[in-house]
Amino acid sequence: MMKRFFMLIWVFTALAARAQQPAARDVETADKLYYYDKQYGPALKIYEALLESSSKDTYLLGQAGLCLYHLQQYRKAKEQFRLAALYCPVDDKEKMALYYTNLSACYAHLEDYSRAYEYAVKAYNMDKKSDIKLWNAASHAQNLGRYEDAIRIMDQATIAKDIAFFTLYGRCYLGTGRYKESVDNYEQFFKEDQGKDDLAVIDRRMEQRNLVCAYVYLLDDEQMGTEALQAAITRIQALMAVCGTDSLKEKLLRLFLVNNNLCHRYAYPQALCEQLFAAITGKSTAAERLWYTYYISRDYEQVFDDATTLLRSGTEPGNKVLLKRLQYLSWLQRLVRDYQAHNGKISQPLMDTAISLFEGLFEKGKKYSEAELMADKELYLGVSETFVLFRQHFKTPEEQQAVAPVLLRIMEHLPSEKIRQGMTAILRKGYINN
Repeated sequence: MMKRFFMLIWVFTALAARAQQPAARDVETADKLYYYDKQYGPALKIYEALLESSSKDTYLLGQAGLCLYHLQQYRKAKEQFRLAALYCPVDDKEKMALYYTNLSACYAHLEDYSRAYEYAVKAYNMDKKSDIKLWNAASHAQNLGRYEDAIRIMDQATIAKDIAFFTLYGRCYLGTGRYKESVDNYEQFFKEDQGKDDLAVIDRRMEQRNLVCAYVYLLDDEQMGTEALQAAITRIQALMAVCGTDSLKEKLLRLFLVNNNLCHRYAYPQALCEQLFAAITGKSTAAERLWYTYYISRDYEQVFDDATTLLRSGTEPGNKVLLKRLQYLSWLQRLVRDYQAHNGKISQPLMDTAISLFEGLFEKGKKYSEAELMADKELYLGVSETFVLFRQHFKTPEEQQAVAPVLLRIMEHLPSEKIRQGMTAILRKGYINN
């Protein structure tokens, strides 16, 4: 939609300017092929033939660039637009802005996003009355992660903004961690949205998923009252019913089901945490429910028993890695509690089982390279969360030095030589940081 808008302005103004020139008939033929028949290859041949005798004609250069752009030859198209901008009269800001806009589009397709942003800003600075050029400049800034620049560009604009800008504000505020502003802008967009894409094509499902994330992050605010929390959770549930995907659900669970989770940080009521879990998961699986029990309810004996039962039954084959990790970690919690209850004395049977469960996280008999193990995030969580667990229970340097040999005995069974050597060297010095 954006490209079509500026292309149409270009052809109508340019055709009027060329109507009296000798090559007008050839230009009209090429323009017809381009604009009406969408025959970009044949049109390009005519424009290129005309350029042989008029190599600095900015209209022909621009049209050749557009043909190449539609033929997905972005590098060649970029060169045509560059020459058009080079030969364009410096006082013709409207045309110059169009060439810069097209250069920005080419650089974006070539994945040179910095240059895409640079030319989008140049185009906008030459034509600040164009909402499309404003959108391009701000959205390219957002794509680069320059959220504050994008917000500044939009805030300083004096033209009336299409409601699509609420989504751009929403993404930028989400990126800067200003979740309340993100939620407010997204909600304003969905309040006014009538399903029309007058300025830019909006992926409403994606924006709804962004809004869900903003709400979940917003929950991590100790100043939110119970009523506001309840309203946010209700809204999350409604949005997830419309836009929820497995990948989004997993992402949200990883935000929510962690050791230092918001339910424990702010002592949220158990019923509210249950409601949030239900809002995120919808119909939760047995493995997800167990995940919740480990991190929120913290009933480790129940987690171990249920994980063991599920693994034996084979009813959750897609969650085998998660179930093994929860089985191991819940047993490790028991080992640590027993260690603390007996003044630093380790139970050998508990330790043997912990080591066996740790080894069971990995493929039997397989030796992992450092790169291989680090790349498998699910598998490596069993290692990293072991260290997290010990640091949670043993906070002072003295406590950590005393318990390091216990952790060392487990890490000696890590089936990755290079990682094992690095970790055991640190543990032997009495440190429990991985």
